[in-house]
Amino acid sequence: MGQGKKIINAMELQPDTIVPVPPNRVKFFGTTGKMLMSIPHWRVVGKDGKLLSRFSGGLEAHADHLKQESFVIDTSAKVPKVQGFKDFLTALAQYQRQRPA
Repeated sequence: MGQGKKIINAMELQPDTIVPVPPNRVKFFGTTGKMLMSIPHWRVVGKDGKLLSRFSGGLEAHADHLKQESFVIDTSAKVPKVQGFKDFLTALAQYQRQRPA
């Protein structure tokens, strides 16, 4: 089983939840009010799988959350990123197409 399939099987689908924008994240989101949380915040990554330093705890905390879900983090570049990110997205798309409706 490839890394992408192992990660997909390990992640539980969670229902959408509407939550208040935390006061310490107003600048990040650009507004106060409510936001839709359909996935845990640490699963959000930048282009090409790059980690985001904006999250509380910075890059290290972001990487730690992802490692706990079996993602491999490539630290060879200036900004760490999820190793095999494009492969993971391909596996996720295939999984979603094969999943019964």
